[in-house]
Amino acid sequence: MTAGEAVRAAVVAGMLARAEFTGIDGLRRETAANALPQARVEAGVSGDWSTKDAVGREVRAVATIRVARGQAMRLPMMVAAAENVGTALSGDLGGWQVGSAVLVRSRSFDAPDGTKAATVEHRVRVLAA
Repeated sequence: MTAGEAVRAAVVAGMLARAEFTGIDGLRRETAANALPQARVEAGVSGDWSTKDAVGREVRAVATIRVARGQAMRLPMMVAAAENVGTALSGDLGGWQVGSAVLVRSRSFDAPDGTKAATVEHRVRVLAA
């Protein structure tokens, strides 16, 4: 498993364990674009974080959360939960040992399709276990 896959899997598992994400589409499988509320996690951007004697990666994990305008009051709780999940990453993630996990940024906005949306980005540094 790549570092990105391991980080993404850990973030998805953490979000699925939170009450704020009960019944949310998109975390386990692809959903229709109009299925709301919706959350997706990507961890496709990574860079080298190796040391002299260990292979390492710095992975950017981004959770994107969308809710219908009528559910806008739910969004801040979901953002806070996603922030907590990312910063709580620790230990072994499928062959990668977490060195650090920090919140980089959170952003809430009105999406062009009329929904309310937010992104939560974490920087997760891991070393091969």
